[in-house]
Amino acid sequence: MGLVSYSQRRGEDILSGDGQLFYNHRLFKKAIILFAALNKFTFKYLDNSRHYYRLACVVDGCLWKLTARAEGKSELIRVIKMKNEHCHTAQDNTNFKSRIRTKEMGMIFMEKIAGQRNFLPRSICKDFELAFHTPLTYSQVWRIRERARELISGPISMTYHLVPWMCQWLIESIPNMKAIWTSSEDSKFKQLFVAYGCSITGFLVRCCPMLFIDACFLTGPYRNSCSSAVAYDANDQLYALAYAIVSSKNYED
Repeated sequence: MGLVSYSQRRGEDILSGDGQLFYNHRLFKKAIILFAALNKFTFKYLDNSRHYYRLACVVDGCLWKLTARAEGKSELIRVIKMKNEHCHTAQDNTNFKSRIRTKEMGMIFMEKIAGQRNFLPRSICKDFELAFHTPLTYSQVWRIRERARELISGPISMTYHLVPWMCQWLIESIPNMKAIWTSSEDSKFKQLFVAYGCSITGFLVRCCPMLFIDACFLTGPYRNSCSSAVAYDANDQLYALAYAIVSSKNYED
């Protein structure tokens, strides 16, 4: 179910009606989003669980409704009843604005971004406008891309669980490697220090015995500081020795 223009058939090949079967709830929700965008209406969930779904058009008095449920204990979702009729006034159609939900749109672009990890936001803008004839702002597209990456790789906060494994892997793979991490009393990430064995050897053999330490603030959802230690080599060039991820520029860090 890729991003192609469905304007001629109004999405009938996406959501056909009663009895249609989807392999899982993600494909079902993706089909609903595409169908609503192509037919220029907005829906709401009256029931939304992993086993039972009931949807209706947001316009008061509109006849469009859809009911679906899971097949037993499997992930299959079957459309039980779909009433594909709308009762909108001319003003409703004129004032229609596509409701861009970052979570749902991230689901649509997830496959493309998984295949092209450097997929640019402007490419998403072009694909979306080609498929739905609706422009998006750059900030909307940025959030959509980040949501799609989160669906692919998991929340950013989960990557902190990989820090102990990463440190152990570096120590076992590189001779004289130093990789140290600490956590707070409630088991939250606190500090990370990394110095490669080859960098340590080069500093001891060919660098002036003096270190320069500086830090910069990190941007993103988890803002800490990145400290680095550098020296001067025999050619008076900066020589990177170590770096650390810490909370701030205090004495302990």
